[in-house]
Amino acid sequence: MNKKILSLIILVFISFTIFANIDFTKADELYDLEEFEDCRDELISLEKEAKSNQEKSDLYWRLSRTYCYLGFTVETNEEKLKIFNEGVRIADLSLKYKQNGQAYLWKATNEGRVGTIKGPLNSLVKAGKIKKYLFKLIDTFKVYDSSPAFYVLAELYRQVPKKPFSFGNKEYAISYSRLAVETISDKVIYPSTYYQLAKLLSDRNWSASKRRSKFKKKQKYYNSSEKMHEKFFYYEGSKGINEKKEYSQKSLGELSDKEEAIDILNYAIKMYNKYPERREKEDPKKMKEEIYSLLNELT
Repeated sequence: MNKKILSLIILVFISFTIFANIDFTKADELYDLEEFEDCRDELISLEKEAKSNQEKSDLYWRLSRTYCYLGFTVETNEEKLKIFNEGVRIADLSLKYKQNGQAYLWKATNEGRVGTIKGPLNSLVKAGKIKKYLFKLIDTFKVYDSSPAFYVLAELYRQVPKKPFSFGNKEYAISYSRLAVETISDKVIYPSTYYQLAKLLSDRNWSASKRRSKFKKKQKYYNSSEKMHEKFFYYEGSKGINEKKEYSQKSLGELSDKEEAIDILNYAIKMYNKYPERREKEDPKKMKEEIYSLLNELT
């Protein structure tokens, strides 16, 4: 064989070897199956293959995501804190190699779980940071389909005190909770996400007529807001009163908050029973009991 041709073949082979992307297929499948320990081990085994900043960044945000759920596999708060803090550290590693939205999401989620364990004061201190990370995910990286991010934002606006003490706002919480429900992946079922929206609506308890009036105002604010995270404050009314959700036969303008909450809870139970393979490991039995409990209160 001609030496020049042979050299060219070798060069091409080396180039493909150097620039080949890491295959995260197995790790992502293990994550979807909620085999979090195996997912962690698979990602750690891939560390030596990560050469470029992009590959390292992609690997570490996935590892941070895995640690976010590994924390629920241990018993004590001390063990949980160790895991969630490691998740924060690994997310920072991902951001060190390349700025990316997924790292901000899982850093925020791990930070939030640390705050929850340490208590209300610590949670309040972390709340502003978490909000900042998730707004960056939305505004800078234009991620508009992250159910976990929207769920966390809804929890922040639901739990923290109102102004002037903090930024709590139940109306914003409902809009973000609606986004969380509507962006749930078809690979999973998050009973806690359905429960969150139903509880927020049942607590607000608006009549159908009041909803129609308020939604029109929210639609106006949605259209006039500039930043996307601000538009999402008014997402609830953004599509008007005639919009129908997959869990209801009536339009939003025909339903009261209580009626919609009942429809959401019934839908969550239906999905939970229909797709057992999609259930999350985050204590779904307990969450199902809470869904039934709230449904009994409303009916």
